[in-house]
Amino acid sequence: MQEWGDNAGEPRQQPSRMGSSVVAAVVLGALVTLACSSSSGTDGASAPPDTTGPSGCKSDAECASGGAMMKCNPLTGQCVSSRPPEPEVTVGAACDRDGELACGIDPSTKKKDGSVLYCEGSKYTKVYACPGLQECTPIATSDQVKCGKGDVPSFAKEGAPCATEGNAACSFDREVMHECVNGTWVASRHCPPSECTLQTFDGVLGYSCANGGYSVGDRCRSETGAVVCSTDLTKILSCADGRIVVNQECGSQRCTKVGPNTIGCR
Repeated sequence: MQEWGDNAGEPRQQPSRMGSSVVAAVVLGALVTLACSSSSGTDGASAPPDTTGPSGCKSDAECASGGAMMKCNPLTGQCVSSRPPEPEVTVGAACDRDGELACGIDPSTKKKDGSVLYCEGSKYTKVYACPGLQECTPIATSDQVKCGKGDVPSFAKEGAPCATEGNAACSFDREVMHECVNGTWVASRHCPPSECTLQTFDGVLGYSCANGGYSVGDRCRSETGAVVCSTDLTKILSCADGRIVVNQECGSQRCTKVGPNTIGCR
């Protein structure tokens, strides 16, 4: 009997029954790895990636006719003011980059208050508050923010423009992993009862649901027949036509790792 392989083109076998268990190779990618971007702060902001927006301008040169202070916004593909994005603003402040996320400040103290603001309709509105005493940290591309320091997940708003194709971030409630698809943040993976997180798997840092699972209907890029546990551990799931479908119900059992690179209902 042939072994399952981890790479495309290697031999595959159908799940085999071992008692009441179904055992199959785990070949669905657990992580969406990080793109090369950095947060702005005491070390300074990095330049936005060389990215074409979903429509409109592709370079600053195309915006030159609007004046020397105009540049191309990589998030929206629109010509906007070339002033740097405001990393710290107040609720209700004017903005000219719809879809941009920023960190809010208390107008009385002029200090960060942990709020996350979103530019919509030329005005900043509050969409989230960092838990506890965590500090909001803006990302250089202004399509994400972080709460806290170090290797913590960044947050993005579903439906908002994004700068880097294939990049990932968590929803504010950490129930969903978003992915940048064609210039827009889309819901890629639904994590409950687990949560979206940033973690290291086989030495690679990336985004996933904390227990590595998927939910039915999630986006996937693996070959048809690739399998993984559901986030609630009640099913073995597989990838078909770019979406997660049920491969096997575990019934009273739970989907779990049963050997090297294999899962099953036990």
